[in-house]
Amino acid sequence: MLSNLLTQLAYANGLFNIKNGKPVNFTQNPTLVSKKLFLEIKNLQRRLQILYYRLSLDLKSFSFEDDMYKFLSSIISTRKKPIKSFYLRSDYLLDGDIYKQVEINMISQCFSIFGPIVNRIHALINNNTEISDSDVKFIDYLETLKNEYERVFKTKDTCIAMVDNDTSPSSSNFLEKMKIIEMCKKRGMAVLHVKIDEIAFSKHKAIHKKSSRDISIVYYRWFYNYDHYDSDSKDIRKKIEDSDAISLPSAEFQIVNSKAFQKILADENTLQRYTDDPKEILRHFGEFKDVSEDTVPQENWILKDVEEGGGHLNKSISKSSFLMKKFNSPSTPSKFIEDLETRMIISEVSIFGGLISVDGEIVYNEECGYMVRSKDANSLEGGVCIGAGGLDSLVLLE
Repeated sequence: MLSNLLTQLAYANGLFNIKNGKPVNFTQNPTLVSKKLFLEIKNLQRRLQILYYRLSLDLKSFSFEDDMYKFLSSIISTRKKPIKSFYLRSDYLLDGDIYKQVEINMISQCFSIFGPIVNRIHALINNNTEISDSDVKFIDYLETLKNEYERVFKTKDTCIAMVDNDTSPSSSNFLEKMKIIEMCKKRGMAVLHVKIDEIAFSKHKAIHKKSSRDISIVYYRWFYNYDHYDSDSKDIRKKIEDSDAISLPSAEFQIVNSKAFQKILADENTLQRYTDDPKEILRHFGEFKDVSEDTVPQENWILKDVEEGGGHLNKSISKSSFLMKKFNSPSTPSKFIEDLETRMIISEVSIFGGLISVDGEIVYNEECGYMVRSKDANSLEGGVCIGAGGLDSLVLLE
């Protein structure tokens, strides 16, 4: 039985949750999509990254009322830091015959490592499966960024701090985090899985307390929502922003990551201030409108909030809420690994990429592979981590 084989392959490849012993959910077969439409968003990634980089340089033109924005804007360093960088995932759903952006994510991204593992499993079933290189390219990006830090600051043997709320094996996606550490180790890079209070400071250096090693990169796997912080972690985050260490993401890029900018950038007059390709990029953006307390549920619109991590669609209205028009996404028949019956699914395709600038010059701007998460066609949410969907792969059709 195919589901039993896939479950065994999941365990053999570390695709399971240590906390509950269950395999990470994924589809039994890859999903067929248009190669032309896929390449459109893949080729768009580098232009999007330029857009968000330029936007980060103009944050004083915008202001929001949510608590996360107020906190992040208060900790932006007044020091001129030579290196700016972010790693971006841009998520898309088909809207008829074009992919439209659902949102972006610059913090605590999952499955750049697990995605290609699922692709390779699917390739055993369909040898036309498109195997993503998001695992290798993410490590390439970290290596390039670490090397730039050590070159600029004339140092060596720095480490990367993977900051989390839980560093035990029960941590969310623990095995994927361990695979990142293992892959970096093979490149001669030390990644330390730590809590934020394990970081100390000496002048402008961020230091790992236990090993006394200089930290070049602080890679966040937590702290994507305001309620993740207490007063101590707020203070440490501020010190990290003021240090030489490169935050993934920095306060500036975490502000850019806010869903509030989706509505702002959907205006062509605003968009053209930050990109040379406003019309092409705008084709892939959705339709938005404001919301008020007397807004009634609207069948073709989704209530969105700036909260990250899934589970925040169509919740109660807050001061940061807005409406996004639903996409007309086609569904396809499929099964998740534990399914006995076929269901209809909708597939969300994500493109990864990274950007690095040094002294205002962009030295790295790359597309870094893809990932797919599919959900039941009747489900609004599709997050794998919150149990609403599963990983998937693509077969590209001419």
